[in-house]
Amino acid sequence: MTSKQINHFLLLAATDGDLDTVNALLGIPEQNILGLAEANVEYRDCTGFTPLLFATCHGKTEVVDALCSIHKANVNATTDDGVTSLMIAANSGYPAIVNILVDHGANVNAFNNNGTMNALMYAVYSGHVDVMNVLMEHGVDVNAVNIDGATALMIAAYKGCTDAVKALMEHPDVNVNASVDGRNPVMFAAAKGHVDVVNALMRHPDVNLDAVDVDGKNARTIAADFGHADVVDLLTEHKVNAVDDATTVPVASESRSNLSHFHLKLLGKVIVSSIFG
Repeated sequence: MTSKQINHFLLLAATDGDLDTVNALLGIPEQNILGLAEANVEYRDCTGFTPLLFATCHGKTEVVDALCSIHKANVNATTDDGVTSLMIAANSGYPAIVNILVDHGANVNAFNNNGTMNALMYAVYSGHVDVMNVLMEHGVDVNAVNIDGATALMIAAYKGCTDAVKALMEHPDVNVNASVDGRNPVMFAAAKGHVDVVNALMRHPDVNLDAVDVDGKNARTIAADFGHADVVDLLTEHKVNAVDDATTVPVASESRSNLSHFHLKLLGKVIVSSIFG
């Protein structure tokens, strides 16, 4: 059997969660009943996936643990797109695997190759609050920004993930007013009509509800531009006036002017990314 074939069997065993075969192929003598040559724990397929990346992708916790603790796999190895095992576990919602990886030295703040997502952002994007909490317990930078300047809180607000927003807000270092082009998380939530998220953000003692973006619009004006009357009403109750009209804001219909589409493009651009891109 060639070394390539042996390594291919290792990838299959890791994918299937076949711990005995993984151990046998990686040189535990008592489990190597076929007397096979030792496989390479860092073998990569044509897309850059290693045995650890495959095991993580398929949620094979025991195999992940063995690869890290016994066979000393590189926990920060990446696919060709720069995606780590930790990012995959965060995106898939595997808190136990996240713990194993971090305990063995996984970089909690690494970004993928195009700089759009880190592990915390993957967890936020997929709504895995349990994974978010594990990452925050292990010192992840909650205010890290991607290549477009977006933070995890902005992504959670834009996606309408209320539980994720609340979890991030409990972190003592979170910046609730971080912004892209002057647009903070409240504005992202307002643009999408996520009234529960706006309500949650408003409860943070440091939130700036009067912030104005590069176009001179605040959260209430943005909500009105997109026709989100419930968000407009909520902000009005909290004495947030529209910057272009202190008394009333006409709530837009779905067919709004080009200005609204312009806002939507700008507000949405920082979120658009391939989950594994």
